[in-house]
Amino acid sequence: MYTGYREVQASEAYELYQHPEDNILGLLANEYLIVKDENDNVVDIKKWDGYGYCGIDSSGVTSHFLGTLKARNLEQKLAIDMLRDPETKVKFIDGPAGSGKDVLMLSYAIHLLERGKFEKIVFVRNNIQVKDTNPIGYLPGSQDDKLRPYAMLLADHLGGIDALERMITSERLELCHLGLMRGRSIRNSLIYVSEGQNLSLDHLKMLITRVDDNSELWLNFDLAQFDMKIFETNSGVRQAIDRLKGNPLFGYVRLQKIERSAVAQLAGLLD
Repeated sequence: MYTGYREVQASEAYELYQHPEDNILGLLANEYLIVKDENDNVVDIKKWDGYGYCGIDSSGVTSHFLGTLKARNLEQKLAIDMLRDPETKVKFIDGPAGSGKDVLMLSYAIHLLERGKFEKIVFVRNNIQVKDTNPIGYLPGSQDDKLRPYAMLLADHLGGIDALERMITSERLELCHLGLMRGRSIRNSLIYVSEGQNLSLDHLKMLITRVDDNSELWLNFDLAQFDMKIFETNSGVRQAIDRLKGNPLFGYVRLQKIERSAVAQLAGLLD
């Protein structure tokens, strides 16, 4: 499956530096190239932007809520550069639990929100509970009240429930039910989708067609955490990546390493 990047040895990339405007290695638009030496050390990173091989910007991302976030590994560097690209309007990040999908996306989303790039973040998630667990029953309250339990991942990164509430009250964050998105036209906003593995291709089509003037769609997912069989056998994100890769409006990076904590890395031993 396409990962958004590929690796080559420095000896294979020699002509790239002689003719950076020629797509000698046949990369797709917005695909990254990792150049390594004979000892497997990374010596350079390039991206084919459709016109030439260019460098990347993986410097730290700063926001009021989250402070300065820096990449912890190679793939996170690619993801930060991809999020920074103003020309890509649909951006996907995938990776295992704890690899940094939400913290990277949310850090840069808040960074752009604070600088006026977007008026608000529209948070969307297919409200499906974890497979093989029992429902807790009817949730009382308004739509926002019912959606808050699914938005707690935002609270974890924003500084707690109070910070989440302040963003909602100030209308800088809108919680949306996937089932109520049809027919909407979302302007000047960042549509932020978490747990995207639990989406069909029709769901993704609907979300993409919600993007109006000055808006973008950011989506993250983990292909090891399908919560309904239908999404595993007929994965919307897999089909979307296969059809959108190489489109100049689309960016995608797969993360590989769990970075949350040493304890979280133990999960990899259970595969």
